[in-house]
Amino acid sequence: MSFPVEIERDGVRISGQCSVERGALTVTHVMYGSETTQVGNTPPEALARLLLGEIVTKAKAKGL
Repeated sequence: MSFPVEIERDGVRISGQCSVERGALTVTHVMYGSETTQVGNTPPEALARLLLGEIVTKAKAKGL
């Protein structure tokens, strides 16, 4: 299963792509990279938004 994911940060929309395979959820941003985590009780859509936020936070901390 694959679907788009979007968050808003400082008034800017940030989009990524999410995929779920064999219980693992991966969120990818074209410039900032990707993160993977296990799907648990949290709905995949909500988890994807959280992961995208983490990807952006890490990238900005590195100055990207």
